Amino acid sequence: MEVSVNQKKEYLKEISVLIDKTEVDKKIEEILNEYRGKIIINGFRKGKVPTKIILRKLGKELEEIACQEIIEETVRKIVKEKNFKLISEARLTEFEFTPDKSLRFTALLEVFPEFTLKEYKGIPVTTPEITGFDQEFERRVRYLQERCATYRSIDQPAVNGNILFIDYKIFLGDEKINEALGQRFRLGDERNLPELNEGLLGLKRGEKKEISVKIPESYPDERIRGKEVRFEIVVRDVKEEELPELNEEFAKNLGYSSLADLGEEIKRSILDEWEEIKLAHKKREIEKYLLREHEFEVPQSLVERELSLFITENNLPNSEETRERFLPIAQNRARLRVILHRIAEKENLFPTEEEKEEFLSQLSLSEEEKAKLVASQFIEESVLKEKVMEFLVKEAKEGGKDVLHTNCD
Repeated sequence: MEVSVNQKKEYLKEISVLIDKTEVDKKIEEILNEYRGKIIINGFRKGKVPTKIILRKLGKELEEIACQEIIEETVRKIVKEKNFKLISEARLTEFEFTPDKSLRFTALLEVFPEFTLKEYKGIPVTTPEITGFDQEFERRVRYLQERCATYRSIDQPAVNGNILFIDYKIFLGDEKINEALGQRFRLGDERNLPELNEGLLGLKRGEKKEISVKIPESYPDERIRGKEVRFEIVVRDVKEEELPELNEEFAKNLGYSSLADLGEEIKRSILDEWEEIKLAHKKREIEKYLLREHEFEVPQSLVERELSLFITENNLPNSEETRERFLPIAQNRARLRVILHRIAEKENLFPTEEEKEEFLSQLSLSEEEKAKLVASQFIEESVLKEKVMEFLVKEAKEGGKDVLHTNCD
């Protein structure tokens, strides 16, 4: 067997292989012996067909099976001997089975790119200092009150904070795009489209109104994304919210022993979330540092995989426009994955079976869905990234402070 390896790109190797006649004949004989007892040819008992007859009748099929098996076995052997770290399956680009029965083929192998791994211990990170605790505490108390609020219908113009029950139809030009009945709408909520908050202000029960709205570019429905539409709205009811008093009874209704106990739980949850925000902040700084320090070309198959995963994770439409828009993010994600994989190799941080099982057990998925994730290497890659990032955070060098103001949403 003759083998030559050509480095086409940082991540792409081309192997050219020549297998001589004796190896091909040997493989054909192995296959013939394996299938001899299963071959049925008229005029002969099963398993008793002479070799010459089998080769005359099925010789071409046997040669094809032999060539396929030889190629697969040879590629696996080369990958193991050369210690190539494949990203995707080998792609056959040339194939020739010559009359003397020698086999020649060429295949492309996508591997993890070769690059110089720079120092990754002691990466400088800032310690975020988060402000706005009192506002966040009040917001969460208000949220709990709203959960326990009662409502009464009013025959007055709607004001911010009122709950409206509306029927609506959405039109793009003269085409009706969507409609709904009895939808709950909290007037003034910042998550609403601003035009709807403004347009519904002051309406009373039974009143109708048409409101023009410019739909954001991030809207999931491709038909109206970034376009101006017309809402035809009927106000079915206007309700005023009555919040419960903040007292011991309120806390006990929520399952707490006292109002003080409730306050402590809210405080703890805020501080816990802020710790997560600080950790995420450090991880982002580390990721930016690694990407800045390591420039190399990434295999397109890895980029495409990251792009599809990003679209799925963010529930985005899988359109050509979306893929083009988020391609740079996918390229960075793919490059970061390669860098983290190299660090995992150096620090022996590959996930154990127990760690993968623990990660999988935390996912609310069916057994079939879990099996698909395992097969796709998603679990392996997710746990590896988490382990390496935890290691890098511990090894990071903390410096100055960044002030963050957040409401933990």
